[in-house]
Amino acid sequence: MDGQTFIFLLATNWLKYIIALIISMICSVPIFKVIKAPIIDPYKITTIFTVFANAIPIFLLFTNNISINDFIYFVLSEVLFLFGFLFHFNRELKINHPITIVNETKIYIRLFYIFFGLFLIFDLFTFKYFGIPLFLDYRMALYSNSGGFGIIARFLPLFKIYCIYYSLNEIIVNRKYSKLIIILIFIIDGILWGSKSGFIQIVFVYSFIIIKNEAYKISYKVYLVLGSLILLIGISGLLITNHSLEQSLVTFFYRFIASGDIYYYSYPDQLYKYVNIPDKVMYLPSFFLAPARLMNYLPYKSAGIQIYNIIHPYYIDAVTGPNPRMPIISYILFGWYGLILSFLAGRFISFFRRIIKYFFFNSLLLYPLYIYIMIESCFLLYDFAQGISNIFNILINIIVFFFFSFLVSLNSTSSNKYNATKNCK
Repeated sequence: MDGQTFIFLLATNWLKYIIALIISMICSVPIFKVIKAPIIDPYKITTIFTVFANAIPIFLLFTNNISINDFIYFVLSEVLFLFGFLFHFNRELKINHPITIVNETKIYIRLFYIFFGLFLIFDLFTFKYFGIPLFLDYRMALYSNSGGFGIIARFLPLFKIYCIYYSLNEIIVNRKYSKLIIILIFIIDGILWGSKSGFIQIVFVYSFIIIKNEAYKISYKVYLVLGSLILLIGISGLLITNHSLEQSLVTFFYRFIASGDIYYYSYPDQLYKYVNIPDKVMYLPSFFLAPARLMNYLPYKSAGIQIYNIIHPYYIDAVTGPNPRMPIISYILFGWYGLILSFLAGRFISFFRRIIKYFFFNSLLLYPLYIYIMIESCFLLYDFAQGISNIFNILINIIVFFFFSFLVSLNSTSSNKYNATKNCK
């Protein structure tokens, strides 16, 4: 079922969709209770999109567009995945913290200027040589055939999140409103990239500042302002691409519903059965090993792209497609045994989140790195394969982060020695 057919089905059965959405919301209440964070925390925002996504199979059941077996597997997979993810979710690791940083404040400040400069250079280079993503048909293919410049995309999120955190923290905690210009730059950049994630990142970073500084609470007025800002920016990006205001509003809200596009693409007529993955055992590891150049790229496309190509055969070369959520990808790979994968994937995400918090949470310098990792790791919740690829990006960026921190620390140490010598004289 393609998008237009689903929209028609939705329009003629809107009451059934509302009921399906309410059922999905009720089933998600325990998740919101376990995740003890502001509603704008990335894991909670991802859960909100999951609520919309999980409403789709329920809606398909109400409209007789999904088999009973597929629906049962969907329910079991989601339950096992979330059970693995939420089990011991708030438990802390009880071992001695190994990281101590000298001249932390100086390194923290200087890294901001370095990362902001690198971000501007990489961003402007991308716009000049590969185009402005907002005006491209397929943003996912921006760096395809770029001759290796795709590595830029691996570094930009770290630079951006670090600079957003530094600027917002200065504005909110230290009342330095001159940093508002930095936030404005990132808002404009988000519009040019034509991606709602660019704006949501700012909201995510804000939520981490609230978590770090427990004295700062989020009022309903702040939620209203943030929600209005996201709506305004999202619609503005659509208006720029020659949509009318009415079309922009419909498209913006449809993107929430389309969080579950993989389900209405796959379940009617069971199109997921036509996905060709010869080496199913190596499919998920390949998303880490291939970017690390530890294996050749697999000779077949990802599951989401294949499903999109089945629906849209005229766009066979398009590098785009729905995110294969766990109930789809686990069944494609291992059939009913994929339920084991669903549970283990949830456990892996839970452990990964706890160990990253242990190492990076309680540090002025490392906290922006922690935010970056938490935001990037959210992909594991709704596209496990892409999330594994992001883990490779995370490891690369951890190395980059500590490399620049080391260089800055050498400079800071030299400055301290010079000042100490000067004072002695």
